[in-house]
Amino acid sequence: MTTESIAVRDCAGTVQHASAGGEINFPAMMAQAEVLIKSGFLPIAIKTPAQAVAIMLTGRELGIPTMQALRQINVIQGKPTMAAELMLALAYQRIPGFRYAVAKSTKDECVCQFERPGHKPYQHTFTMKDADALGLAGKQNWHTQPATMLRWRCISSGLRLVAPDAIAGVYTPEELMPDAKVNFDTGVVDRIPEPLPASVATPVAPIPPSKPSTAAAVVNESVTAEVVLGDVKESVKAGKKRIYTKADDGEFYSTFDTKLGQFMKDLQGGEALLTYVINEGKDGKLYRTVIVVRPVPTPAEPDPDEGRKDGSLV
Repeated sequence: MTTESIAVRDCAGTVQHASAGGEINFPAMMAQAEVLIKSGFLPIAIKTPAQAVAIMLTGRELGIPTMQALRQINVIQGKPTMAAELMLALAYQRIPGFRYAVAKSTKDECVCQFERPGHKPYQHTFTMKDADALGLAGKQNWHTQPATMLRWRCISSGLRLVAPDAIAGVYTPEELMPDAKVNFDTGVVDRIPEPLPASVATPVAPIPPSKPSTAAAVVNESVTAEVVLGDVKESVKAGKKRIYTKADDGEFYSTFDTKLGQFMKDLQGGEALLTYVINEGKDGKLYRTVIVVRPVPTPAEPDPDEGRKDGSLV
């Protein structure tokens, strides 16, 4: 494995190295970030050295080189996101024998096939109806290049089910901020909408929590919880099928995505890791909309010889 190292001369004239391996040298990383921001070659969304360092550290954890991380990782609402293009690259790099192909791609539907050794081939479908249910279809990107946007979204949601270990649970920018402007060809974010200043933004009354357990939850922020899923049921309202379950924490979790709903059914009665976003419905109530479903990892069996220096058996 190669080690990426960049030398930067600080204001005192001392040369410091920010390395992608070994110990983290924060002064060197800050100095490196300042130089890169002053160069004008970083994405415009990266405005401060601290933001650049946060992305560099995220890239370091994911094994992504510094400049590639700065180009393709965006921090939105405090969470790292990456383009579907980079997710696909990580799957190829981290899963030997991984294969992917587009089986169908139109302006209304995309079907992708994913294969990884030891598993059956899986076909994942993402349609314009799915995009509409997630609040994406009305955005400018989806009107201009629907087939391309469907393809990137099909790739990212498919990888989340097939290769969560490769992409480390990272989201695409559109999952956290549908209004983000995404490059049609690469899936990389070109612009993140700036929040309106307090003097311009329309004041909104705080949303009262439906139960004490939601007091610390933030609307539109993603949350991950480990729960035991109850009976998974379906309901149809306004022509949309909603799949929902009541977990052992007493809360209801739901999704309009049929693939995620099937995963919830598969894990019914067992433990699951649910990543969800809290939304306010038209009725003023708070709803937990599931965006990721994962089984709880099974702990590895302890090694009976662990800790024995001579390897002797008792």
